[in-house]
Amino acid sequence: MSYPEDMQLINPVDHLIFACSDLKSGIEHVADLLGVMPTRGGQHPAWGTHNAILSLGASTYFEIIAPDPDAIKGFHRPQIFTGPEVGSLTTWAAALDDLPSKYARATKAGHRFGDVLKGSRLTESGVRLNWSLTNPMTRLMDGVVPFLIDWGSSPHPSESSTKGCLLRELTLSHPDSDLVATILSDTGIELRDILQIHTSDHSGLTAVIETPRGEIQIQG
Repeated sequence: MSYPEDMQLINPVDHLIFACSDLKSGIEHVADLLGVMPTRGGQHPAWGTHNAILSLGASTYFEIIAPDPDAIKGFHRPQIFTGPEVGSLTTWAAALDDLPSKYARATKAGHRFGDVLKGSRLTESGVRLNWSLTNPMTRLMDGVVPFLIDWGSSPHPSESSTKGCLLRELTLSHPDSDLVATILSDTGIELRDILQIHTSDHSGLTAVIETPRGEIQIQG
């Protein structure tokens, strides 16, 4: 797989998305599974959601996200919070520097990631995080292809979240695995040892995480 010479490749897996209908229940489930208590993240006013996170190593984290009962009025609740995917990995985010340029490349190649949006939230300690991202609800190739994110000058959430776990591998499964690989290549997402693509009858994600309780697999 080749990449344009001017593409700077960085750690491809920024974070994993674990969507649930209730944040408290999601936190308890993940803490029981991984043996680490996630850190409360904050609210996303523009999305009507709130989250909790835990570090999966340098510049990588696990996000538990759910509808925010204090802000849900007026928001359309996406299927990932109510459908069969609830309580599982639903998609992931890839970190790219210079998001507008990489987004333009992908769009020119015919890949539709949705609009580029701005996001922000206050952490529990009062630090404001700002980022740019493609619409995470687009779920290209059933969420197997990630949405794209650029944290700019904000500190990465993994730095201030609970430590103790490490992402060992993320496998992307899809019937058209060649197309998944092509989209990643066209977008500048590098297939390193941590990131694998698998041909399967069904689309989904499988994360292998090293935890205090040994290696755990989480699927979606």
